[in-house]
Amino acid sequence: MGRIIASIILSIQLLSLEACLDGEYEINGECCPMCGPGYRVSRVCTSSSSTSCLPCIEGTFMDHPHGLTSCFRCRNCDSGSNLIVKEKCTYTKNAVCSCAAGYYCIHFTGDDCDTCQKHSVAPPGYRVTQIGTETTDTQYEPCPFGSFSTEAMSFLCQPWTNCSTLGRKEEKAGTSTSDAVCKKTHVDHELAIIIPSLLVLFFALALILFIWRRKRKPQITVADKQEEAQENPFLPVSDTNMVEPIQETTQNGGEPTYQTAYQTALQL
Repeated sequence: MGRIIASIILSIQLLSLEACLDGEYEINGECCPMCGPGYRVSRVCTSSSSTSCLPCIEGTFMDHPHGLTSCFRCRNCDSGSNLIVKEKCTYTKNAVCSCAAGYYCIHFTGDDCDTCQKHSVAPPGYRVTQIGTETTDTQYEPCPFGSFSTEAMSFLCQPWTNCSTLGRKEEKAGTSTSDAVCKKTHVDHELAIIIPSLLVLFFALALILFIWRRKRKPQITVADKQEEAQENPFLPVSDTNMVEPIQETTQNGGEPTYQTAYQTALQL
């Protein structure tokens, strides 16, 4: 008898659940309207009142219709795990995390990154073929034979020096991380001594010539100016060392000569 009663009650509950429409949820035997995204249930519905909803508080969100009394907490992008916020959390959407610069994601939960790993560094002797991204590691390959790179994260491999084209013999073969070394000739040793010596001699001569010209530069004194004035009395020198103009005098007392000639012609 007890089993029969329990079955009847369960059947009634199932029927009540199936009776709730889309956008409703069952609680205490009632079908109550759900709260929308960005809201939470503040007070459940009754036979005489509908569901009361309140907005999610800051730091929480709700991204679908529901009958919950609290919103979900926003995701925390832990900087200690080299995560950064790619998209901020809103009242209707959770935050999206991504990897900091120099790292790439190795585990996703949906569109969200959970775990980051540092980009690989191409060592000397290799060249980078693709820079690491938010989701991929650095791609690199060994330098081809006959070339080398001396720095990490090189994008190009330099060809070895060809000693034969320089008229020299190879002293040390090139490797993936070093250039070939050519033997130095006697001319190289001589030039290494002569060129610096000539440069030093050139600057020394230039300095001596500069000092000699400064010493021979004439120094004009007051006595020199007076002596020059005595030698040329027609060019008197003023206090300001400027030549004073000399007025030209004639026998006619400064009158123009063509006027004097005209008066003489009238008298005749």
